[in-house]
Amino acid sequence: MRLSDRARTADVPGSRTIKVGFAVHRSAASGRRPGPVVYTSGGPGSGSIQLTGYLSEMIPGRDRDVVVIEQRGSRWPEPALECPEIARGVLDALAGPGPMRAETAGIARGANACRERLARQGVDLRGYTTAEIAAEVADLRRALGYPKWNLFGVSYSTRSMLAAAAADPDGVRSVVLDSFLPAEVDWYGDAQANLDATLRRRAGAGRRRLTQLWRGVTALRGSDRRPGGRGRRGSG
Repeated sequence: MRLSDRARTADVPGSRTIKVGFAVHRSAASGRRPGPVVYTSGGPGSGSIQLTGYLSEMIPGRDRDVVVIEQRGSRWPEPALECPEIARGVLDALAGPGPMRAETAGIARGANACRERLARQGVDLRGYTTAEIAAEVADLRRALGYPKWNLFGVSYSTRSMLAAAAADPDGVRSVVLDSFLPAEVDWYGDAQANLDATLRRRAGAGRRRLTQLWRGVTALRGSDRRPGGRGRRGSG
C-alpha cells in the first residue's frame, strides 16, 4: 500500500493535506490489456485495500491491472477519522430493547461528540465529501500515468464513481455500478421507514402463506376422513 498526498479541501487555499491509501495490483498476463479497473468500497468509509487480491481474481483472464483506493477518513488514510463515540452509542442501543427514538438519540449524541472532538483536533470535515473522493480518483489516474481506466463502485461508492466519471470524462473507459445508490436517495434517513415497510409487506405475505397452508392441511384432513380418502391411517 502507498499513500498519496492531496489537499483536504481542494477549493480552499492553504488547506491541509491528507494521505490517501491505494494499492496497485499489476497484471502478470502476457496479453496484459490497457485500462485497469479502479475500485473503492461503499459505506461510506468501508475498507478497500483488503479486497485487492480478490478483485484481481474477478477479472476474466486476469489481464488488467487493479487499482484500489481507500476513501479519505477510513482506516488507512492519514488522518483516520475514528469515532469510538458512535460505536459506544451503537453498543448501548444493542444492550437492551428500548424505544427507537431513544436508541437513535444515543447514536446521534455519539456522532456529535465525535464531530466536536475532531474539530478540536483541527480536522476540517468540509473535505470529507463525495466530490473530494471523486477528485482523488481523477488525481490518482494522472499520477499513475493511466490514459484511461474502468471505474467500479458498490453501494455508496457508486455515487463517488459517477462523480469521478463526470469530473474526469476523458480518463474513463467504462463505469460499473453494483447496488446503485442514486444521489437523491437518503439511505440513512429513509432506512427505518423502508425497513418497517418491508417487514409489513413480508408479514402480510407470511400471513397469506400460512392461511394457504392451513387450508391445505384442513383439506387433507377432510379427505382423510371421507370414505375412500387417500389419507393413511395408523394401524395401532
